[in-house]
Amino acid sequence: MSDSDEKTAAFDSVVSDTPAAPTITVTATVPQRHERPRTRWAAIVWGLIIAGIAATTLAIVGSPERRLALSDWLATLTPGAFWILLVLVVGVFILVLAVLALIRRAQLRRSAI
Repeated sequence: MSDSDEKTAAFDSVVSDTPAAPTITVTATVPQRHERPRTRWAAIVWGLIIAGIAATTLAIVGSPERRLALSDWLATLTPGAFWILLVLVVGVFILVLAVLALIRRAQLRRSAI
C-alpha cells in the first residue's frame, strides 16, 4: 500500500467514527381554526354608560334653566327619597355587573367549544 492509501484509510476510519448528523423530520399538521378576537363587551357597556352620564351632565350644565331645575329638585329631595335613589343606583350597578358576567361566561363557553 502506498502513503496516499494509508492516509485515505485513516481518514475513512475517522469519518466513520463520527456520529451521524441530526436529521430534521417535517410532519404535516392540520391547520387549526383561527378564532377571531373576543369582543370586549365590558368596555363597550361601560363606555356607553359613561358617555350617557357625560351627555346628561352636559345637557344639564348647558342651560341655566336646567341647572336651576336640578338645584331646586336637589333642594326639595327628602332623606327617604335620597336613600331610595341611592339603592336604585347601587341596584343598577349590580345589574350591569351581572349582565357583563353573563356575557363573559357565554364568550368563554363558546371559545371552549
